[in-house]
Amino acid sequence: MGYQAFSDCEQLTKVAYVGEMKTADCMVEIGAFQNCTSLTSFAFPQSLSEVQGWTFVGCRKLKEIILPKSVKKVGDQSLRTNSTVETITFEGEEAPELTGNPFPFKESILKIMVPSGKLEAYKAKWDSYESYHSKIEEKS
Repeated sequence: MGYQAFSDCEQLTKVAYVGEMKTADCMVEIGAFQNCTSLTSFAFPQSLSEVQGWTFVGCRKLKEIILPKSVKKVGDQSLRTNSTVETITFEGEEAPELTGNPFPFKESILKIMVPSGKLEAYKAKWDSYESYHSKIEEKS
């Protein structure tokens, strides 16, 4: 998904991919959904491998972000929204690599959900992001 692909689409309310995108390694580039001010929920395609920075900056109504099992890397400022996000869900059994500061307003994130039985594995992989650990919960 290209640089600022849907930037400033103020009427866009929800994005949910069905199935996989046709490329082997799907990547969301910088600012793909920035300033989509009506966006409330976002589920990435199942083939997503990387989320680059500033994807959701300015998405004031975004409450839920779902990252599929295939995600290997979450980039600097990639999950920044400038507003409260109720839940960020990681579906992968293995925690993705975090670079820079992917959750810059951690006090605005209510919870980070990970697969059942994977809480300690996520915390271990994200050991340099200890300030996020109190937000991480397992899905039941």
